[in-house]
Amino acid sequence: MAAKQLASHQAIRIQHHPAAEAYVGSSLQFLLPDISNVDAHNLVAQQAQNGIEVKRVGAQEPVGLTSSHHSGCFTTQQDLPSTNENLANLLDLRLLLAFSLDDCCLLAEHILKQVSQLDLEEEK
Repeated sequence: MAAKQLASHQAIRIQHHPAAEAYVGSSLQFLLPDISNVDAHNLVAQQAQNGIEVKRVGAQEPVGLTSSHHSGCFTTQQDLPSTNENLANLLDLRLLLAFSLDDCCLLAEHILKQVSQLDLEEEK
C-alpha cells in the first residue's frame, strides 16, 4: 500500500519484485534519482522530526541495519562510482509488521508531502 502510494509521485521510483519472490514488506526502499545531498539529508531529518525513520542507504556511516559498501564495516574499500551515485539517492523506510494499512498510508503521505515540496525532475 505504501509502495503504491509513493510510486504515484513522478519523482519517486520503487523497485518492483517478481511475483515468485517471497517478499516481506517490512522494508520499503525508494529511489529519488534527482535529489541533492542537501535535500536528501533534510528529508531524512524532517521525517525523523515527524517520528518517521527514513534512512539513506548511501550514507557514509551505517544507521541501524542500513549501510552501504563505503562505510567499510563489512568489506574493504572499493571504487564503485555508479553504485555510489545510486545508493546516494536510495532511501529506506522500515515498516513494522504490526502497522496497519492505514498506518502505512499515513507514513507515505508524510513522505509525499515533503517530496512534493522539493524541486525534482519528474522522470516517469
